[in-house]
Amino acid sequence: MKIATIKQRFTNLMQALGTPPPVPADLPAEPEYTRKQYMNKECTHDQYWGQFVTPALRNIVIARIGKQRMIDSTDKYFNDITLKQWDDMKDIVRMSINTKKFMRLTWPDYKGPNVVYWSTSDAVCIAKQVARMVREENQGESK
Repeated sequence: MKIATIKQRFTNLMQALGTPPPVPADLPAEPEYTRKQYMNKECTHDQYWGQFVTPALRNIVIARIGKQRMIDSTDKYFNDITLKQWDDMKDIVRMSINTKKFMRLTWPDYKGPNVVYWSTSDAVCIAKQVARMVREENQGESK
């Protein structure tokens, strides 16, 4: 699928959801964690993947999966929601995160062309992080 088509679909979805485009805010800097730190267990899974969640992405995941469905999930890893539903969000997740931040923290030594190394599993981890955040906000700690 062409990038222009993905961008147009993203724009259409944002308009359909009534979600304004992300606006930069003057917030205190949050700590950032690299993939290397994550793999060395210097930060948690939630800290690493959570740093890529944006308000727009949160709204999209809630709209696609359903807030109550995330809250009611009986599986710690949301595996009672089909993998196809998570996988189908890969393009919208990619368009909803800060790609430069993702590349800087995930592949800091990459010096090649302006290409994002991205896998469906990255998108699923970020989308499921949204689900964890929603569930925790509504039920306390994750199951």
